[in-house]
Amino acid sequence: YYYDTKLEECLPFRYEGCGGNKNNYQTPSSCYQACAKVDTERHSCGGGEKATGRCKSIKDCSKGSVCRMKTLRSGVCCERKREGAVFRNLFPVFFQKFAKTKLFFRRV
Repeated sequence: YYYDTKLEECLPFRYEGCGGNKNNYQTPSSCYQACAKVDTERHSCGGGEKATGRCKSIKDCSKGSVCRMKTLRSGVCCERKREGAVFRNLFPVFFQKFAKTKLFFRRV
């Protein structure tokens, strides 16, 4: 796999040469983890929390984190605890505006 900076994602390729460069990874997960530092500065998880890496699925994030999609092709890894706190604060306000009633949500 290699990291494509224009698409901001890790893509497969077959390399049969010698040497090469450092943009060469065995798995998509190792590619995203290595290249995440380049892109996560401008992506956040909400509540002022910085993303910890880039991802295409939950498998690309470390244990205790979730993959929060930012585009159709890629997302960012966010700590599960922080993401839940952000969503608990956003959804009740959103639904109250349209329903004009108080809605209560049970923690999962």
